[in-house]
Amino acid sequence: SDVCSSDLIITFEQSPMKVCFPLLISLFLCLFTHAQESKEQEKEVSPLAYTVDLLSRGRYDSALITVNTVMARAQESKDSLLLAKCLNNIGIIYRRKGDPVKSFFYYEQALSILQSIDDKKQVPVAMLNLGIAYKEQAIYDKALRLLLEAEKDFRNRDEAVNLSAAYNALGNVYKYQKRYDKALEYHANALKLRQDSGYIKGIAGSLNNIGSVYKDQGNYDSALIYFNQSMQLKDTSFNPEERANTVSNIAEIHYLRKDYRLAEKFYNLAHDILQKANNKAGLTWSFRDLAQLNFAKGNYSLAARQAQHAIELAEETGNKETELKCYDLLKKIHTSRKDYASALHYAQRYMDLNDTVLGEKTQKLVLQLEVKYETEKKQQELAHLSREKDRTETELKLKELQLESKSTFNRYLIITLVLLSAVIFLLLLLFRDRNRFAKKLDTVMRELHHRVKNNFQVLQSLFNLQLSTVQDATTKELINSNRNRIMAMMLIHSGLYFDEDVTRVKIGNYIQELVQNLLIIYELNPDRIRIEYDIDNTLDIDVDKSIPLGLLINELVTNALKYALGKTNPNPLLKIHFRKSQGKFHLIVKDNGPGMDATPEKRSFGLKLMENQVKFLKGAVQTRNDDGFYYAITFE
Repeated sequence: SDVCSSDLIITFEQSPMKVCFPLLISLFLCLFTHAQESKEQEKEVSPLAYTVDLLSRGRYDSALITVNTVMARAQESKDSLLLAKCLNNIGIIYRRKGDPVKSFFYYEQALSILQSIDDKKQVPVAMLNLGIAYKEQAIYDKALRLLLEAEKDFRNRDEAVNLSAAYNALGNVYKYQKRYDKALEYHANALKLRQDSGYIKGIAGSLNNIGSVYKDQGNYDSALIYFNQSMQLKDTSFNPEERANTVSNIAEIHYLRKDYRLAEKFYNLAHDILQKANNKAGLTWSFRDLAQLNFAKGNYSLAARQAQHAIELAEETGNKETELKCYDLLKKIHTSRKDYASALHYAQRYMDLNDTVLGEKTQKLVLQLEVKYETEKKQQELAHLSREKDRTETELKLKELQLESKSTFNRYLIITLVLLSAVIFLLLLLFRDRNRFAKKLDTVMRELHHRVKNNFQVLQSLFNLQLSTVQDATTKELINSNRNRIMAMMLIHSGLYFDEDVTRVKIGNYIQELVQNLLIIYELNPDRIRIEYDIDNTLDIDVDKSIPLGLLINELVTNALKYALGKTNPNPLLKIHFRKSQGKFHLIVKDNGPGMDATPEKRSFGLKLMENQVKFLKGAVQTRNDDGFYYAITFE
């Protein structure tokens, strides 16, 4: 759905002539030529134009050598504009090579230089480049801020080509955020500008993007209309992957409608286009789509062969996400064929590869944080900003760090829960043949809980790294809160690894261990705070209820320790009750502090989290101020 959006702005400037002469225009865009440039300057810039030609042919290492040579000359001559062009093109190279961290580093330096020399024409185009790079990495807050600012400038200057690129990028950001009305509005604006200028490739891309939005909304009739219009424009001069992408979108519509005959027709057409072009990356997802279709049709043998082809190509092209999906599909195929040994084999392959993917993502995130700090130091050398502007940028960095912390926590929590749900589903399917596989499944479950615990430990290490580099008290409190929530979930999986029953959590032991850990974290003397437990230690609960219950208890106890049982309380008391009666569980947490009304507003996020966990448990809640804060929940 994102074809054409990034290719429109690979360098700073744009031109309508791109429709007919893309390579020539790219050359001019990279040169940033001025009417009065001298012959000596033209000689220095021509290697930069050669860089664009190398980029178009995929020779990234050669392009990097060439642009570094030009950048050395720019630094010697103190040519800020030429230096900005070099940094921008290095950012393009690393983005094409799949290294977003380095890409951001060079894009931001280029933008900083252009802002420092007050180049009003090139600054918004640099923002457009950087905004699209952030969009491609799902950092939507930063992407929107940069793209909206660039869009406003292009609109004021009446730069139609750049404005259409900004509209297109904004439409894609809103689509990924599921803000479909805004996505359609911006894609329609981009389409109109491209139709007015006769930019055929851009028109086809906008039609495809609008169809993709309607597809995500479930409006399949409208989606087909736009996909078909896009396909009519995509003749043989288009990139094969772009044509195959639209055909595949049409096939997916028919697949979702369970019209497998038409779905197969268009999936095969997309496959033929990619095969003739020998596009291995495209063939990877094409084999995956065909395997998924044949699985739905019940053609298990063919589906298995196609999934294996997809895995082979994914290993060759480094597409681990598709490889993961194919392992999951093979697990389902062999389960449907009642070949439980093979299903278990592919489930294990899925878990092993997923561990690798999670590890790589974590390493990239840590590297991104390290590069972020280095970027700030180097930007201080390049930029000539006032003290007030420096202070403003520091505040923005702190806010971005808070957003990244929240995003990291949510992303890894979702991945972990999805992995756990997938394995539990497999275990249910294998239950009928439990006598044969019980021992293996028990081992797999214990290993799963162990690996989930290890993943949480990686997250805790990441938060510890952030804490060591952050000075702002609000940010530290946010990171500390997320670290405590990670600990609450990690204790559950740690206990399951050693318990006899890997599907039930002994809640009594868990609550007491969680409270003791929180006392240690907040450096509170357990002898000063009186804690009264009224817990039935024989009780246990399902794994799927233990996570929201653990997060709920963590929030309640944390709030009590922070706001009710501090030094101002002469006789701090915390009561925790957990029992079962009449088929329902009853949890009560009570302190003798000042009560809810006196607590700071900082608790609002924790309270929202508590409300979400209560909804998940489908529980009934009672709260009141009764010589302190009283919280009770009843759930089945």
